[in-house]
Amino acid sequence: MRVARTPSKWIGDLSWVLSSLGDSLTAGDGGTGLTQQQAFTALLTDRLTRVTAGLNLGQHGDTTALMYSRRASMIGSGVPGIAIVYGGTNDPVYASTVQAAPSATSSAFTVGSGIGPFFRAGAWVFVAGESAQVSTVVGDRVTLTAPLSGGIPANGASVTHDTKKNLEAIAAYIQGQGCSRIIIVGMHYFNWTSGGDTTSAQQAGNSVLRTLQAAAAATAGAVYVDLYAYMRALIVAGTYTQGDWAAWHSSINDQHLNVTGQSILADAFEAAIRAQGWLW
Repeated sequence: MRVARTPSKWIGDLSWVLSSLGDSLTAGDGGTGLTQQQAFTALLTDRLTRVTAGLNLGQHGDTTALMYSRRASMIGSGVPGIAIVYGGTNDPVYASTVQAAPSATSSAFTVGSGIGPFFRAGAWVFVAGESAQVSTVVGDRVTLTAPLSGGIPANGASVTHDTKKNLEAIAAYIQGQGCSRIIIVGMHYFNWTSGGDTTSAQQAGNSVLRTLQAAAAATAGAVYVDLYAYMRALIVAGTYTQGDWAAWHSSINDQHLNVTGQSILADAFEAAIRAQGWLW
């Protein structure tokens, strides 16, 4: 496997490095027992002879805000030839509400204990439904770059990650550094025995997330890879069976993927890369 974990291991021309930024779904961990060499970044790197090295920047538990804070790691000591951005599934997990104390202002508020670090300076949030950019985060106190147009948010008002804008901001940064070959990924298919995706209906939470991921790709001018559509087609074709969670998941009703699942992701990304003519 021609895989580099850190940019310092790269030697020579970096124009054909494949760099993947994401959470545990990219890292391949999350209790699955997978190694870096079994995750999709390594699989793609090994398959695509034009790609000289792969950088897996997946971090377990990352929100899109944390991914945004690590965006510079996509560049490291050089601009990658291809960048894959797969994130958003942890954003609802680390949502919160405006706390009563310390008192909120129109540009600063406190979120639930221990949740503040999942928001980051420069990233975007929704506060009571209004999108705003974060200036600083100190502990669980979040300060915005500008006051909310709606004024002081009420105690208990929702504070969530603006997944779409964060993905767009990551893509814009990568583009600004000179990488134009960017893929934004739509959440993979939950082939659970119940409560997941089916060939006729998407799991509700994943459907919302995919809509945001697709919209971010459209705004950023990135290629969108819809893993729901790709994996659904495998079930429709009879390659896999609906409800057979073990086919590509690591354990029952677990969103993380096993070796087969990671290989399917690599198949989807390889198809998109080749379709774009990125390996001339």
